[in-house]
Amino acid sequence: MNSPIERSTLSDVDLTGTNRGQVYHFEYTNIHNHRLALIRRVDRWHQIAYAAIFVLFSLMLGSETVRSDVQLRLGASLLGSLFLGFVMVYSKRLDNGVVRLYPRLVTLELILDYHFWRDYLGALGNREAKVVEKCESETADNSTELNDKVTKNFKRFPFVHRYLARLFVADTIVLFAIWTLPFYPEVRLLLSAAAA
Repeated sequence: MNSPIERSTLSDVDLTGTNRGQVYHFEYTNIHNHRLALIRRVDRWHQIAYAAIFVLFSLMLGSETVRSDVQLRLGASLLGSLFLGFVMVYSKRLDNGVVRLYPRLVTLELILDYHFWRDYLGALGNREAKVVEKCESETADNSTELNDKVTKNFKRFPFVHRYLARLFVADTIVLFAIWTLPFYPEVRLLLSAAAA
């Protein structure tokens, strides 16, 4: 398969004698590692949030003073919700950082004739596949021009990640627990009164 840089102005070997393919492969590997580090950071923040909320509610529900005072339970639920909300917003920001790495990854794959990210992104959905196909059809005189064209194509790329969507489902379940478990006695009383 031909590289999209048809009339390349780049020589195979630069002035220092380093093979350009090795330089591009090294950059490709570094960007991929950076992407993995961002995803791990999202996971760690969620693990910290879930553990902190679990400790907060274990202490809260274990204390007779807190269980008898509605304002303290409300405060604990609000504090847990704020912390989880911070983690959700921060995770979304990190996830957008992951998506911003895709144009350069796709550019390097086009130059190196790799297919991993192009196949992965193309399989995510119809809109993503169209962006990848448009990038694959681009031709350029040099790598900078190709990178600019691919980046321009990714402006239409959807910023929704299925990975983060699964975490937000877990966050919603935790949020539901934050607001129902502390008030279980009141909810139970209301339900029994409504049933009677």
